[in-house]
Amino acid sequence: MPIEAVEQLCRELTSQGYSVFEVGKPTDERDFLQQARLKYPLDPPISGNVHWDAFADSIWGGLDACCSPKIVLVVRDASDLRRNNPSEFALAIDSMLEAMEGVEAEKHEAGEEEASMLLVVGEATS
Repeated sequence: MPIEAVEQLCRELTSQGYSVFEVGKPTDERDFLQQARLKYPLDPPISGNVHWDAFADSIWGGLDACCSPKIVLVVRDASDLRRNNPSEFALAIDSMLEAMEGVEAEKHEAGEEEASMLLVVGEATS
């Protein structure tokens, strides 16, 4: 989505009861993982030198343990990450989507009907 629309969408989702966790403008894998370590719900926490498998496990655990059934993960501006490191961008998105879909399905099976997890990725339009 255009980066200009991310802020408004986050406000709307917050008003609907979603917990919003966001990173800014990661430039590469290391920067993304550093920002995620500080901003996303992770369980167990990740350390400084982490790989994608550890991130995927940690984001799954963090989403599962999160006290809110309605969660939004945001990458405010993924333009640099996608342009400079397309394979790392794909791994980040795939890791988050897989965890979100799996945890949401588990919560629904456990009777948490209001469980909803969204991913918002902003990118420059020019």
